[in-house]
Amino acid sequence: GALEHIHAQGIIHRDIKPENIRINSAGNVKLIDFGIAKSVNLSLTRDGFTLGTPYYMAPEQVRGKEVTKLVDVYAFGILLFELLTGTKPFTGDSIDQIFFKILQEPINVDPLKQAGIPAGICSLIGQCTEKAAERRIQSFQEVRRRLEAIPVSLEKKPVAHLTGDEPTAKLEPMPANRRRWLVWIGVAVGLAIAYPVGRFFI
Repeated sequence: GALEHIHAQGIIHRDIKPENIRINSAGNVKLIDFGIAKSVNLSLTRDGFTLGTPYYMAPEQVRGKEVTKLVDVYAFGILLFELLTGTKPFTGDSIDQIFFKILQEPINVDPLKQAGIPAGICSLIGQCTEKAAERRIQSFQEVRRRLEAIPVSLEKKPVAHLTGDEPTAKLEPMPANRRRWLVWIGVAVGLAIAYPVGRFFI
């Protein structure tokens, strides 16, 4: 919601990463650190100069090209991958190695599958992290819509039908890994509802 809101105001964050997300004591998700944010059509850096955190930078950022709101969409996909798997999709011993993988290697979805992440979320992450900006999901409104639709199919289902004698149906316990990533999906949706922008700062 924070990202959807700032994009509506013409602001690109450019540094979406776990360190810039906070959850306060009331459980509200806060997006922080707008230190390298920029306004649409206002260039803050010269051509060929990059700003951002290497692991989460979109290919066009790596190349030092003009950035659009789609760099935030890309970084959000990388962030969601990390939140759900505990690993970064691209790593290396040097920034050059990381940049090479961002530019040349597709994201490996095996860690997502091993974590039991539904196909719909894997697809969302893949579309957010397309190398070509025009092939990515084009707005956080669409990202939020798709995220909000996913948990509906994850409710516990009865494994025994009521016969009239039982007060309740027996429910299958939710696996631990599913409980974990459902929490992070809630965080992701919080990042992907429009409030006054000041509410996203601590």
